[in-house]
Amino acid sequence: MKSVLRITICLSLLTIHLFGQTWSALAGGCTGGSPSSVNSMCVYQSLLCVAGNFYDVDKNTKSWDGTAWDNSPAILTGLPAFFPLSIAVYHDSVFVGGTFTWTLNRDGIAKTILNLGWKAVGQGNGMNGGAVYAFAVYNGELYAAGSFGTAGTISANNIARWNGLRWDSVGNGLGGNVYSLAVFNNELYAGGTFGNGIYKWNGTTWSMVGSGVSITGSNGVFALDSCMGKLYVGGQFSTAGGISANNVASWDGSAWSAVGLGTDQKVNALCEYNGQLYSGGYFSVAGSVSANHIASWNGSTWSSLSTGTNDIIYSLCQYNTELVVGGQFTTAGGISANAIAKWYSPSATGIEESHSLHSIKVSPNPTNNILLIDQHGVAATSICIYSMLGEKIYECPFSPSIDVSELPNGIYILKASNKAGHLIDYTRFIKQ
Repeated sequence: MKSVLRITICLSLLTIHLFGQTWSALAGGCTGGSPSSVNSMCVYQSLLCVAGNFYDVDKNTKSWDGTAWDNSPAILTGLPAFFPLSIAVYHDSVFVGGTFTWTLNRDGIAKTILNLGWKAVGQGNGMNGGAVYAFAVYNGELYAAGSFGTAGTISANNIARWNGLRWDSVGNGLGGNVYSLAVFNNELYAGGTFGNGIYKWNGTTWSMVGSGVSITGSNGVFALDSCMGKLYVGGQFSTAGGISANNVASWDGSAWSAVGLGTDQKVNALCEYNGQLYSGGYFSVAGSVSANHIASWNGSTWSSLSTGTNDIIYSLCQYNTELVVGGQFTTAGGISANAIAKWYSPSATGIEESHSLHSIKVSPNPTNNILLIDQHGVAATSICIYSMLGEKIYECPFSPSIDVSELPNGIYILKASNKAGHLIDYTRFIKQ
């Protein structure tokens, strides 16, 4: 009976996939722009939310429920934003940033809750003519970054933080446009076209990330994501930390490394999927293989995704068990796909986490002692750790870090729940 119970729990957490790697479309995709593009994506409850340039019924934001666009609830209706460039979830709202002005001259940023309509974010005129290119949740606050000098009514140099009630500055800010944000090892990293391309914020002060990356002209850092226990940095540069690194590099918290031979052109997006790093952008070669605008890195080699896409990729996001790809293309893997498509690949073990939230991120992963947990805006109150057999091993109130040093080496599932006991999200980590 106990074995049957374990198997039942295990199957409720995991799905075993027997299918191969495939591209597929999301219905008719996103059309209406000239050209159409999907610039940013996020997951809100069970919905994939996208923002871009496609003017679907006079709006540039829409949601996908796994089978249809803007089905129920249609949370992203009614914002005829000229050019949204970023989208994220914070607490119970979807935030959209970009280069637009909407009602009452609120520039660059807006938020919505289900069907309650779009609302301003704080007092004043938003980013006062500026643009928001990236969001991240860090230490319980939403950080917005881009090209602006004002957030609400305060002075803020290209980055600001929102605590749900008001805007605050982030130290003295950064001296140039910020295009990417990510949390790694409990610090916030910002990438852009300023200084040496990347700085980190510990909640109190800014500091350099080694000697950063090489910046000339409009080159810079345009993508950040953590994967395989490292922070990966993408953009347009030729060196990182003084070593040769073509448009993508990794940072382990103390030193820079090249990511193979990198890519031959600019990287716009990075995303972890099934324990590997996926990269999208302008490139046609990754490492030494032909890779049309998208490739995967397993820690030692680059691989193509079939024939890739026929034009630029701007955004990547995991939704359910698939990697969703957004950009300015009309085909993916040789099939028709208007600005958005999905890629399915079985995990290396044949076992995948099967859920659609992906709000919780853990690092370093793998780990041998302390596991850092980033809620990414959700309100978790408890944590449970399960073995791959579905046996509950550990339970505690939510904490941004837990000690897993006494766990045997292996693969585990971490579940986060809210105060009502409902599952918010879960993810996999490796203890070594």
